[in-house]
Amino acid sequence: MGDQEKQTAEVMENRALAFAPNMPDGSAWPRISIVTPNYNYAHYVGDTLYSVVSQGYPNLEYIVIDDGSTDESYREILKYKPWLAHCEQQSNMGQARTLNKGFAMSNGEIMAWLNSDDKHMPWTLAVVAEIFRAFPDVEWITGTPTVWDSQGRNIAVIPSARKNIYSYGLGRYEWIQQESVFWRRSLWERAGGHINADYKFQIDCELWTRFFQLAELWHVDTCLGGYRYHSVTRSSQNMESTHREAKQAIATLACKFDKRILRDLGLLKWMGKLQFADRVFNIHALFRRVFRSLARRTAYKRIAWAGEIGKWRKGEVPFDLFE
Repeated sequence: MGDQEKQTAEVMENRALAFAPNMPDGSAWPRISIVTPNYNYAHYVGDTLYSVVSQGYPNLEYIVIDDGSTDESYREILKYKPWLAHCEQQSNMGQARTLNKGFAMSNGEIMAWLNSDDKHMPWTLAVVAEIFRAFPDVEWITGTPTVWDSQGRNIAVIPSARKNIYSYGLGRYEWIQQESVFWRRSLWERAGGHINADYKFQIDCELWTRFFQLAELWHVDTCLGGYRYHSVTRSSQNMESTHREAKQAIATLACKFDKRILRDLGLLKWMGKLQFADRVFNIHALFRRVFRSLARRTAYKRIAWAGEIGKWRKGEVPFDLFE
């Protein structure tokens, strides 16, 4: 056993003690399925896998597929094999098809994917389990966006980045952080049960457009995952194509809007042009007072920790007219 494997084994042994046999309410920990596709990220994939398995979550199904890497990636992945439900190396298929293959193997009631240069937080899976168990009507969530640098340091937290179907309808798609998103299998199946392989750079944005047609996105007031910014990320090297695909996905979504959403978007666009008068008239307050029903429909959904009662609580954040 190598040094990294020994370190992981020691952490796993210690972290596992933090989990009781059952959740605080006595129910079993829900099964969480995570898929990590990897292609030539030998320098980062070990950190990614460690961030997941070292949490010691007791009902984790972690599937890792190397998509034909030509570097030492698979050797790094094999160091974590004892803690993985499945790992393999395949001929190159591309990210979308690799994810579809991994998800087809999974059976967890909660799902997510984590790219092989990104990371989770030490508390991520416990918090995700608590929230989905506490709120049966919540179908997908995202955490507070976080950015790592190439050395794995947390260099940014973006607390105000909230989105909903109205944000997308207005073209405000930058960005729902994919590394922080978790969803129920029931939502995945209703949304088609697949990643759209016609997209190359914005497969997540396209999936979110299908989710938005079916369920509200809930924003959790804690960091769940983080995007690693470095010079060879696919999105940074292909930014024009990234934005083009996002706009294509949203245009497809817009074709399915009903009359009420189209009417709401028209009013939101009009209100958004009044920013010049906000200092004098407080346009946001005017919006919430005059257009109460619309303000309720457009509010961002929020889940926050209520410290005085020691549990998660639902709430809302008013829609930002001037984002």
